[in-house]
Amino acid sequence: MAIHTGLQLYNCPHCPKECRSRSNMYVHIKQRHADEWLRAKMARSHNPQFKPADV
Repeated sequence: MAIHTGLQLYNCPHCPKECRSRSNMYVHIKQRHADEWLRAKMARSHNPQFKPADV
């Protein structure tokens, strides 16, 4: 368990920030790197992995 060992498991791809939880990293990226977060979100919405026609 990372909480008891103090390990920082999630590294920000945009800066040296490290977090223990994925949710904390998500909040960090959304707040501190809003432009990069928005670009990634738009890229995902224009290139969806799942298509309803595939069902």
